[in-house]
Amino acid sequence: MVSMAPLTRYLEGTRSPSVALIFEQLEDILGDYLPNSARQDESWWVNKENTPWTDAGWQVAELNLEEGWVVFKKS
Repeated sequence: MVSMAPLTRYLEGTRSPSVALIFEQLEDILGDYLPNSARQDESWWVNKENTPWTDAGWQVAELNLEEGWVVFKKS
């Protein structure tokens, strides 16, 4: 299983109010591949408690699975 802790740390250290990342950039941050479900299922990106982004005080604002990118915004 992929550790998502590096994403939490990355977002906590980001000063911008939003950040757009293509999936390859996310994988660079994680040091591993995203799970297949993250590439195929929008529900993987839902803003619920105990996700790497909500733990860091962020939310998924936009998502495009077809093009492979996500935009996070500070909560």
